[in-house]
Amino acid sequence: MTAMPIDGGTAPQLPRHIPDIDALREHLQAAVELEHATIPPYLCGLYTIRDGHNRAAAEIIRTVAVQEMLHMVLAANVLNAVGGAPSIDRPDFVYAYPAELPVGAHGPITVALQKFSPAAIETFLAIEAPAPALQLKAAPGLEAMAEPPRIPPGQLREMLRRGEVYPSIGDFYQAIEQGLVALELLAQGRSDGTIFTGDHDRQVTSEYYYNSGGAVVTVTDLASALEALKIIVEQGEGFEHGVDDDDRGMFRQPSEAAHYYRFKQIAYGRYYQSDDDPDQPPTGADFPVDHSAAAVFDMIDNPSVGAFPAGPVRDQATACAQSYTRLLALIDRAVNGERDQLIPAVVQMFTLKAAAVALLNNPASPDGPARAGPCFDYMPMDSH
Repeated sequence: MTAMPIDGGTAPQLPRHIPDIDALREHLQAAVELEHATIPPYLCGLYTIRDGHNRAAAEIIRTVAVQEMLHMVLAANVLNAVGGAPSIDRPDFVYAYPAELPVGAHGPITVALQKFSPAAIETFLAIEAPAPALQLKAAPGLEAMAEPPRIPPGQLREMLRRGEVYPSIGDFYQAIEQGLVALELLAQGRSDGTIFTGDHDRQVTSEYYYNSGGAVVTVTDLASALEALKIIVEQGEGFEHGVDDDDRGMFRQPSEAAHYYRFKQIAYGRYYQSDDDPDQPPTGADFPVDHSAAAVFDMIDNPSVGAFPAGPVRDQATACAQSYTRLLALIDRAVNGERDQLIPAVVQMFTLKAAAVALLNNPASPDGPARAGPCFDYMPMDSH
């Protein structure tokens, strides 16, 4: 998705659902939540791969999960830049899986926590599928979306889940881009001058956050806000809908296949080459993909603390959920002014993985072969 051009001779047009700065902030908070919501499914796919197996697939999933964390921070930076405050450490930030997520190219999809499997990869592909090119005429079945309902305050998240606001995740991000442009142009014509009134010290910078998935963008104005959103979209669906993302241009890093095409590599067991046709299977080197029990833990679907009876496994599930909640708390503090909290957050990610692997090494119940799995319930340390 490309940024909407700014034409100084044209009156800015506000998106229907972003009439003011409060609505823009609510949309950006929803973006933080949506970028996070894909991380638990990806981590389940990653953690259920046994050591020494599916090395290429594991690396693909790991790098995508890392970039989703980057996207979450980028959305938080844009929200902070326009005077908002990201809210992460709270019970309703966390989705209960299986969950209806408004992340598909054609509307909400059901996303479950699953072991590494063909079904899981199909879900990952649905999450990251590129949005179709904009058409002059509405696609069949979308005509009713021409006049969607107004969004009551505080209802955006639930309406997104039900697909009542935007036909696709691409439309959602396009509305945010248009809202940023229009509101900034309107502000420049008034005495307040800009919507970018946030405290610069709340920006997570590359000093505090860096990973091989790309440097974080410090958001201070419209151009940097649009750059941050461009990264989120293009790392997922591809640069101008090609196979590659635009890391070479944005970060001076080698371009890689965008998330959708990385997961297609797993589906085919073969790498894409940079000049491959995105509508065709990859033509690069092949790599092994093994879904057998020898290579993958047979995790139950959608593990949660409440799925296990009282006992040692339930205790381990509680510890895993608390570790995850601790991670959210550290990230919340980091994007709300305590940027150095990202350092212990990295350590906490290793603690979470250890808790997840401990669960995978235990049966989910005494009378079956299926394994327990990582739990992503919201559960602070003082709750049981």
